[in-house]
Amino acid sequence: MSQQPQYFGEPESTKRLGTRVSGCGVCPLNNRINYRVNSFGDPRSPVWWVGEAPGKEEGESGEPFLGKSGKFHWRQVALISGRQKESMYTGNIVRCWPEGNRTPTKKETQCCIGFLEEEIRLIDPSILVVMGNCAAQALTRSARKISELRGRWLDYQGRRLMATFHPAFLLRNPEAKREAWEDLKKIRQEYDGQEK
Repeated sequence: MSQQPQYFGEPESTKRLGTRVSGCGVCPLNNRINYRVNSFGDPRSPVWWVGEAPGKEEGESGEPFLGKSGKFHWRQVALISGRQKESMYTGNIVRCWPEGNRTPTKKETQCCIGFLEEEIRLIDPSILVVMGNCAAQALTRSARKISELRGRWLDYQGRRLMATFHPAFLLRNPEAKREAWEDLKKIRQEYDGQEK
């Protein structure tokens, strides 16, 4: 059974949204009730990290971005920002585990993205970081690949959006880590600029 996700200073509106996600029965993934994962972290963080879907380990724990790629991701974030994952906010386009850790289908993404869009409105982060093709294409409404979208600031409903490689991709393709590090530096610069 999944544990309840941990929130810090979570607004009542996002608790209600989490309850709605738990009761969702729209797409074929909905029969895995124990494998639903809501967003995690401090909703007051100006930066929100968005991936594609939870893996099995995340589904079992109820927390996004665990496992080998999750640990790699948070090490990178801590190096560039000095902040730990609990002080950030993170989630996924799709809330349920696609069996076999496959990429969510377009239908699964379309069924679930409304929850994310509502949460963005409620939390109101100033910076969105979308990781990987699925997340980047879903939020930018684009068919362009991550290699074309990454590395520059895009607009998402008046918010700054940066697309970058998914940490799982970086572990499989270490030659791309240099580009991802450049993306992280731009995110840090933007975050620092908003702190002033």
